[in-house]
Amino acid sequence: MSFSSSSMLSNSLLAGSTGSGGTGYVRIQFPFDMTWWSEQPSTKFLSFQHRKEHTGLRHEFIVLQMTDGSICRVERMGDPNARINALTSRGSIAHDLAQFFRPEAIPRAGLSTSGVVAEVHLPRELDLQDMLNICRAIQEAGKTRSYTLQTFNCYFFCLALQSCLTRLVAGWENTAIYDDKKWVSGLETIGSSLANTNIETSHQQLLRAFTLLHVFPHPHPTSHHSFPNAIQTAFKRNTPPTTPTDLVDRTLWYDKIGAQFDHFVMQEVKSAWWDAFDIYLGRVQEPSANGGPGNSKLEPLVSQCITALHSMITIAGARHEKSRIEKARRLQLTSLQSPRSRNNTNKMDYKGVNSEEYEQVGALTNAQWSMVLWLHAMQVVAQVFELFVILSIGLWIPLSHHVIYVDTKLGRLVSSLERSNRAENVLTTFLNELHALRKTPNLVWKELPWAPMQRAAQKHLPLGSRLIQETKPIKAILEGQKLSPFTVSAFQKHILRRIEIQAELVESVGLGRSANIYTEIQHNLSLVWATIRQDDTDPLPNIPDPLPDSPDPLPDSPDSVPSSPDSAPDLPDLLPDILDGLFNDVSTQKLTGPEPGETPPPMRPRLTQTNYPSDTLGGRYHVEDETLLSSQAPRLAPLTPV
Repeated sequence: MSFSSSSMLSNSLLAGSTGSGGTGYVRIQFPFDMTWWSEQPSTKFLSFQHRKEHTGLRHEFIVLQMTDGSICRVERMGDPNARINALTSRGSIAHDLAQFFRPEAIPRAGLSTSGVVAEVHLPRELDLQDMLNICRAIQEAGKTRSYTLQTFNCYFFCLALQSCLTRLVAGWENTAIYDDKKWVSGLETIGSSLANTNIETSHQQLLRAFTLLHVFPHPHPTSHHSFPNAIQTAFKRNTPPTTPTDLVDRTLWYDKIGAQFDHFVMQEVKSAWWDAFDIYLGRVQEPSANGGPGNSKLEPLVSQCITALHSMITIAGARHEKSRIEKARRLQLTSLQSPRSRNNTNKMDYKGVNSEEYEQVGALTNAQWSMVLWLHAMQVVAQVFELFVILSIGLWIPLSHHVIYVDTKLGRLVSSLERSNRAENVLTTFLNELHALRKTPNLVWKELPWAPMQRAAQKHLPLGSRLIQETKPIKAILEGQKLSPFTVSAFQKHILRRIEIQAELVESVGLGRSANIYTEIQHNLSLVWATIRQDDTDPLPNIPDPLPDSPDPLPDSPDSVPSSPDSAPDLPDLLPDILDGLFNDVSTQKLTGPEPGETPPPMRPRLTQTNYPSDTLGGRYHVEDETLLSSQAPRLAPLTPV
């Protein structure tokens, strides 16, 4: 197929088709016209497959098994008119596609050219809108809305669908995966450690300074020894008596839930420090604390000094986040509808940024070949230049730009104040020095004021190690094994291995470091999930009923047998396929079977699962070019059901 005809065919497919009984291709972009959804005889599904093409660029896609026997093929491709942009970090416009096939039309779905990576059976019905919600979240989550060969391609699209859909049926928010008694016990232990923390005045320059300032207008200082008790009281008042389920709700990965709990505790210790500090500061500023008559002439100066000291905390890298998790949100998830859910039901809205129009490229000419090589060369030059600049700055940076520690400077000022008499000119000098210190560039805390308290709390972490065993809500066929029950966390391990394989393959073709790619994909999957939950307006589902013992397999299941291991190709072998694939339409592969007499190679099973109540959130997936991963990655080790 010529480059021009390929682009023409691809454009016609991407045009979508509503009003054709819902059987044509539809491009998933937002705001999304729900006419296509309403045209389907059934919008519910109980299982799905994650499939991979046998040949070419090993394009991956998802097949949803509808309850009426139809299937819905969902996938991502790159912009057929700007495919060279997919080689850049900015990427091209992503095209996420969906097409329905009625039971009698399933042979035309092109499944025979692909194999099953994984097959997942869900504990309850999901709706097509659940899939659309995830797509919308991808578009709204940021750079995942663009299609890049490096990261946000068809593989990312499939991983996002699988991870989010299986997370939706996990039921962690409604299931006691954490023992509330152990939670309360852990908080009490931490609270006691806060009260018993020895705050040395010599190491707490703020408390030392405030106490000295109180001495100036009043003969009797306010003791700071009750400060840890005040922190304990505030910590106990602020922490919920039950586990904060909203933290679980916003977390995609099961193995990150414990870390979220621990982070929550550390933030509450910080907030408790601020609450206690505000109380302590109020006592210091009382005009006649302890019954002393006070010196009315010094009180205005003392007040100004206290204000200057207070500002030191916020300007030196110790800003206090005043917005906290709402108490009601800590105890239970809200089920109130947001304004989004009350929009016109014929269209799914969108909060993201509209796609920019990228440069249109019709074919890969010799000049464009040169541009690809030029981009790689310029990237190397830019990295060398950046290294040179960093080294130069390190050698020539003025000493005045070096970091200045508040603790050290403030300690010297307070020591000088201690040795002086209680005269007005002494306070004036102290105030001027505080203002001068306040204006010092690169001012930071060597140790944040609440650090001793957080260290005391950290000795009793992690609280997340007390998670109890989860249920097994899904059944899946992974790596050619038999259909077995799985916990969602076990399924997520499979997802993480798929991410690792993709990252290694990207590195093998010279498009990035595998460690960076792995981290970026995992982070952006978490971001997609968080985007969904931030605007989730439906109450969480109840614990699903047990799955049937023998669910019906999806069409074309014989391909789900394991295949022989494949190794990632070298870059010289893969690059021609990559560039050739930039201008060969993926859709032509999926609508036609193998050539006469050609036997497709066996395909490694592929994993996928979906289950989630319909949200009113949608996201756009990036359509993937089949150009990046033109060969199968090494076969995964078998995953043992748990």
